[in-house]
Amino acid sequence: MRHCLCFAIVMICSLTSVRSEAGIIYGSGYGVNPNLGGQQDLKWDIVAGPASFTAPASYPYKAYVSKYVNPAFVGSIDGSFVFPLGELQGGYTDPGTGQVSYWITPGTSDTTASITTGNYNWIAAQKFTVAQASTYTFNFPIAGDNSIKFFINGTVDTTVPEAPVIVGGTQIGTQWNDFASIGLISGDVYLTAGEHTAYMTLYDFGGDTGALIGTATFVDVNAASVPEPVSAVMIGLVAGGVAFARRRRSRCRR
Repeated sequence: MRHCLCFAIVMICSLTSVRSEAGIIYGSGYGVNPNLGGQQDLKWDIVAGPASFTAPASYPYKAYVSKYVNPAFVGSIDGSFVFPLGELQGGYTDPGTGQVSYWITPGTSDTTASITTGNYNWIAAQKFTVAQASTYTFNFPIAGDNSIKFFINGTVDTTVPEAPVIVGGTQIGTQWNDFASIGLISGDVYLTAGEHTAYMTLYDFGGDTGALIGTATFVDVNAASVPEPVSAVMIGLVAGGVAFARRRRSRCRR
């Protein structure tokens, strides 16, 4: 009987792990060493920028990971200032995954250089997949110069040439307006099974520009709260087996 109980418990563990309950969207600069200079992001693509900006390649192209950043930016290394470039990146380490994220820009120069004059927007994107249709909770750790919003799905609208935006998608939370600290943008969205796109829109009011996106998470709220049907059956079998074992021991003592 003991062997049966052990087998049932193992089955519960294996069956409950089949369904994917959570996933990640990789942070900016994931797996890249910015100190090498001229590096490009492995996960985030630049999909739109202001019309007056001369992009280094046709959209979409991989974002650039700055070697130097403004000393006021979170993740800079104090004391490493190199005039006029800024300071080396120390990055932001995600407390949950240990992954390090770095500042990215649409241009090949460092964050201390504006990509154009005046107010403008630029948009970065990363694709991800979900295993089943459900409502998902998203959490994006973020810092940016000047203001950042996140959307799930949608399309790029360039009606205002200097300020492309995302339309038709779902905005996650509100926005974050700070480059000196990490904030958290959170919200829920219903998704069908398959591939989707996370968009980050950066609103720049002139001067330095850059975005630091930490490792984002998305969780299936239904999978997190409702046990799998098969798991419930197995739990019942274990409970029944325990009760049977107790009755058997009771008879032996008489």
